[in-house]
Parts: sequence; C-alpha cells; structure tokens
Amino acid sequence: MQRTTSMAALSVLALLAVACSPDSSPTAVPHDSSPAAIREHGVIPLGRYLAMGTSISMGVQGDGVIAATQETSWPAQFANLLRLPFTQPYFDGTGCRSPLRAPLASGIRLSGEGAGQDLATLSCLSLRADVELPVQNVAINAARTSDALFTTPENITDAGYVQLYRRVLNPGQTQVSTMLALDPDFVSVEFGGNEVLNERSGIAIVGATMVPLEVWAPLYHQLLDSVESTAKRAVLVGLIRDVATFPAFRPRVGALGRSGDFPGRIQRGGLCQLRYEPEPSLRAGPCAGRGRNGARASPCRRGAVCAELPGGAQHGPGLCTDAG
Repeated sequence: MQRTTSMAALSVLALLAVACSPDSSPTAVPHDSSPAAIREHGVIPLGRYLAMGTSISMGVQGDGVIAATQETSWPAQFANLLRLPFTQPYFDGTGCRSPLRAPLASGIRLSGEGAGQDLATLSCLSLRADVELPVQNVAINAARTSDALFTTPENITDAGYVQLYRRVLNPGQTQVSTMLALDPDFVSVEFGGNEVLNERSGIAIVGATMVPLEVWAPLYHQLLDSVESTAKRAVLVGLIRDVATFPAFRPRVGALGRSGDFPGRIQRGGLCQLRYEPEPSLRAGPCAGRGRNGARASPCRRGAVCAELPGGAQHGPGLCTDAG
C-alpha cells in the first residue's frame, strides 16, 4: 500500500513553526472544516485526538513516569496548544515505575527504591482518583509495534511491565483496539524506536535487541491500516533514523528538580521542547565525570573526552564527546 504525507502532518509542522515564535500564543482551533475556516486559521481542524506510542509519547523521564512528567508529554503539549480535550492515565504519588532522583549518581528513585532494582519488584502506584479508562493517551513505555497490535494486560509476558499495562489499558484491550473503540478523528502514531534501540549496545540479536525490517514493516502497515479505518487524519512520529548516531536527549529544565542546561539546549515553550537536535559527537553513555577538572573513573572511546554537564558534580556523570 502506498502512503502519502497527509495535510495533517503539514499542519503539525506549521504549528511547530508558530509555537517557536516568541510573539505567538496558543489559540483554539475550531472544528469547522470548511475551506473558509481552514484559510482563516491556517490549519486543518483535528477533532478528537488519540495518541499511541512508546515512552516518548507516554511522558517517561528519568526511567520512570509520574503525573508531572505525563503533563509535559509531547501529545499533552500538542493537545493543549490546540485547546483539545485530552485525557491521560495520570499516576498517583511516585508513579509507575518511579523516576530516578537527582543527582543520578545517587542511584535512587523518587520512591526510595534502587535504580538497579529488578523492574518486576518496583512499585507501581494506582491511577489518580480523577482518571477513568479508557484514556486518549494509550502510549506505554517500551512498547513495540507488535505490542500495540496484540499485547493486553492479560498476555504481557515481561513481568517488569505487567502493572503498567494494567493501569493504562482496560482488560482484554490493546493500544490499537482502544483506539478503534474510541473512534478518534486524529491519531498520532509513534513506534519503531524500541525495535532497534537496544542495538546501541553493539549486540544485534534478532528478536531480542532488534526486530528486522522485513518483520517490522508488515506489522507497522497493519497498525496503519487500523488507524486509517477509523481516523480521518494521522501523523506518524519517528525517533531513530540511524541507530549508530543515536543522540543524547537534552531537556533544558527537568521536571524532577534538575536545573541548568545540557549541551545543545532545547528551546522550551509550546512544542519547541520536542525538537531533538542530533549531534553524532555526543554519546548517550556516561563517563563518570566529576566537577570542573573533568576527571573520570571510566574511559570514553578513543578520540573522545569526558565533558562535564553544566553545574559540575551535582549532575553526576558527564558525557563522552568528541575532542575539540
């Protein structure tokens, strides 16, 4: 099946450009889809919005998720920009699982649990009392395309994610089946990253650290067929173009009490915070840098140096970056 770029995707790009303007402010987009309304507002009215995806769409930060990080997920920012009603599975208290506490070198989560503790044993608090399933953001941490199609709270095999699926989805439901039941007008689809992300380790094991293209593509098209059967418009969101140059993510001010800017600061405001700036010289792996002397306990790859994060030791490890 040949798929073409939709006007909705172009509208999203236009919104990004407007959001990055310092003089712009969010305005409601009417549901009137007449040519005159589209000309006046410059975007196509989207109607009911639903988000499917992975940790990126769920709002995971610091290897965990709480209500504060969910509120800053890019689908939530997108819905807020257009003044669209948008429900999410907001977690109570320290979340499911609890994010890492700053400084990262402490190895402690907000819940007091250890960073390296078995995922299946970590706490997963219930949803807030004001949340009622199904919600419009059904994205789930670590989900693959096959999970969106087939994984339910009952058949999830990874013990570290059982409680998460039970919180986000109703019994017997998948991300896709929930989408079909809610019958949205507009859907964002963010999958594909977890199929290749683990290859960063340098170990490629089919079915474990990677999903081959010839296996993934039919699943992705099956998912898109489901979206096309119910939604008028959709936008497809990707994360990794070349896993060999996977960038570090550098948010300006974290929701978990971290201050200061990472190198290559991402502009805040509207959806501009979601602009990832690939810089192949930055490596995601920490180098245990401390303070302003740049001393490190573990070496970087040859030809790289350990660059401290702004603020010195309070940020814990630095990043391996190309010398010069």
